[in-house]
Amino acid sequence: MTKKQINQIFALIKVYGIYSEETQNNMELLKRRKNLLYILKILKETMDEKKYKLISSNGEEYLSDIPGLFGGNKKLKIYGRLDCPSARRWISKGMYVSNRVFFENEETAIAANYRPCAICMPKEYKEWKEKEKQKDIARKRFTNN
Repeated sequence: MTKKQINQIFALIKVYGIYSEETQNNMELLKRRKNLLYILKILKETMDEKKYKLISSNGEEYLSDIPGLFGGNKKLKIYGRLDCPSARRWISKGMYVSNRVFFENEETAIAANYRPCAICMPKEYKEWKEKEKQKDIARKRFTNN
């Protein structure tokens, strides 16, 4: 749920929920709606305060209101899905955490010169590997001339 959606629900409950005629006649419903309004207020405040540290396309960290969709390892320059079994295994062993970074999307990770994970993104990894082979061939041709 986004902050905008919470604000919309918050406004609707305030205008239509708590102050409607139906609610005035039903005290139990009034209590439930007030509780819901309180929970939404707390959730909104929590979302207002929460910031996520992401990596930009130029490799610099920045704070965002939105969590990253991809995780990575800044030492190995690898990115992958947040549910990657390989990353989970290393994190559970207490490793990798200090090098963990997050990206808003895949394009940002690629622009920051990270490569796809072979475990959780095999198709993308194959494509990346093929491009790297082509670059190596081009470099060899250039250095031989």
